[in-house]
Amino acid sequence: MYLMWDDKLIFSYDWLIKNFKRLYKDENNAELHSDEFISPPSTTRHSIEDPNINLLDPGTPWRIKLKSSNEQSYLSLFIFYCQNKFDDDNEIYSRMVRIGVELFLSDSTNQTTLIKSYPPQGHYTRKANENTHYYRIQQFCDSKIIFDNNAIHDAHILIRTNFYCPNFGLITYNPINNTIPKFHTSFESDFNNEESSDIIFLFDCNNRIYASSLILGLRSTFFQRCFNKHRKPQTIEVQNVRHEHFNILIYFIYTGKFPEELVLSWDVSKNLIRLANMYEVKQLEEFVALEMEKLINADLWDEILQISLRIGNERLKACALSYIRQNWNNLVKTQKMNALLLCDNHTMVNELLSCNSETGE
Repeated sequence: MYLMWDDKLIFSYDWLIKNFKRLYKDENNAELHSDEFISPPSTTRHSIEDPNINLLDPGTPWRIKLKSSNEQSYLSLFIFYCQNKFDDDNEIYSRMVRIGVELFLSDSTNQTTLIKSYPPQGHYTRKANENTHYYRIQQFCDSKIIFDNNAIHDAHILIRTNFYCPNFGLITYNPINNTIPKFHTSFESDFNNEESSDIIFLFDCNNRIYASSLILGLRSTFFQRCFNKHRKPQTIEVQNVRHEHFNILIYFIYTGKFPEELVLSWDVSKNLIRLANMYEVKQLEEFVALEMEKLINADLWDEILQISLRIGNERLKACALSYIRQNWNNLVKTQKMNALLLCDNHTMVNELLSCNSETGE
């Protein structure tokens, strides 16, 4: 299955570290740990053996670690999932979580100032034989932000960890569920018909596509918004999009299928899923995502993951992460993996780290 997020805040944990400057400068305290805390249970929890059996989930234990990086230029943050008897007894092999983190400075009068904020991101899993798994922000905060603030002589810091809906749940990538809602009505006879159109899409190559604003608005919320405001006939110049790819998009809107002669190559797929996402044709996006799942291999896994994160397609992301998780030992040695782990995209890095079957820092 794949899940969509609504980012509803359901739980926060505040970790106050008093006299942080003094602790930080003491080499014996370069690594700090919070107390263990329990996040609330999910609203849904089921037995793996029998999904109809609801379990009384006591919640999930976590612990935070703050660690100075090389030369103490940055602080790194780790949020550890703690192994517990409930998960072991019920063979719960993975947990899903969306975490956002905020860093505050606090003075002696308990006045707090927000100095860093990370939005909710990521899902992190634990396989059956792993003891821990963690959420990590490698460069959580530049230490100069704290120590160069002369107004605060001995600052306390507060780390607030926010957990968002859908909180935690068993997650399994299920490639068998290939059902995509189909259109009930086909307008194939009207496709690219000048007589029944009030829209002309004009391309740099001078090709044209004729379309009806009413039909486009039925299948695309993007076009619906556009044409609710402009009902009169119009010509729209389409730039930076190949005519043949846009033609497939419009044909799908009219018919709910691809042209018979179409070969859905990798180049066509990645351009088409971008167009489907841009013009908010969800059925087409999911259809192409389903086809892209069949193409994932050692050459394309990184591009598929990046595309899924860029367009926010949870199904495609689950497929990519499943492939990476299963092939971690081979992929982690590649230049592609090294490049992604060193990129500035925290979401990308955290998603990749979630696939590591051997927990470590």
